[in-house]
Amino acid sequence: MALAPPSFSSRDPLSPRFWDERFAKSFTPWDRGGVPQALRDFVAASPRPLSTLIPGCGSAHELLHFCEAGWDATAIDFAPEAVARARAGAGQWGERVVEADF
Repeated sequence: MALAPPSFSSRDPLSPRFWDERFAKSFTPWDRGGVPQALRDFVAASPRPLSTLIPGCGSAHELLHFCEAGWDATAIDFAPEAVARARAGAGQWGERVVEADF
């Protein structure tokens, strides 16, 4: 039997509060826990590291992958809870996570 998703007060995905509630309750079903293979292949095939902006970075899996590959990457999210999670998970690249709206 599947568990019901938690209840949320915000229903507006254009509001940071909508995303804050989901990250605070660890309800992030879109987060696959890593970088898609197509993106890994793209980075591996790139002739040189590129500068990259990651809007709506969530948990910042892509940021880690880009930085570990030597790319100059910056990740942004407008939800404070997402930014906190991304910074915590980004280790030495945590300062590359910025709270901003794109």
